[in-house]
Amino acid sequence: MMAMDELSSCPFCGSTKVNVCQTNARAIWIECANADGCNAQTGSSNTLRGAVKRWNSRVTNVATATVAENDHADFITRDLRKWRSEAKR
Repeated sequence: MMAMDELSSCPFCGSTKVNVCQTNARAIWIECANADGCNAQTGSSNTLRGAVKRWNSRVTNVATATVAENDHADFITRDLRKWRSEAKR
């Protein structure tokens, strides 16, 4: 079992308060629990280890979405573009 202390802080607000969410055995994700309403979250994963790996991944270049796992680079890039456009409003 993966320890919760292996989770990085939120990449957007820096909070260390996070929730591990699960709707069924094949849908596990991590979301920021910052009371200010950050609402950052990963996409779902089949395993806790996969969800933690997604949460701990960081985009190093938004233009190319260079991340630790290329299989979810499109997800991260799409959400970053969405959040950036909403922030401009």
